[in-house]
Amino acid sequence: MTGYQALLALAAVARLTRLVTVDRMPVGWLRTRIVRAGSSPRRMRHEELPGVGRVDHLPWWAEIWTCPWCVSIWIGAGYVALCWAYPAVTMWTSTVLAASLAAGIVAEQTSP
Repeated sequence: MTGYQALLALAAVARLTRLVTVDRMPVGWLRTRIVRAGSSPRRMRHEELPGVGRVDHLPWWAEIWTCPWCVSIWIGAGYVALCWAYPAVTMWTSTVLAASLAAGIVAEQTSP
């Protein structure tokens, strides 16, 4: 993998991570259902932190859908494996996803 391909893969993983953890389309409905299921009082984990008080935590299987640090490691591992197995195909998908990431950042920064 060249440096250029690695940079494109990095941008692709960042875009896929945002699709899973933030964006409403295409999997927002699934994320909402999973987080809602994990938010029930009997499934929440509670912790007392000194100086903070009680902190509620989602179960891991719900938390992963809202935590970019948690899900990006899995998306990155899968995407890099795909890059090694199918370099020609992932070059194009990486380019599209990187362009989508760049366009989204520019749109967020320039919108009123």
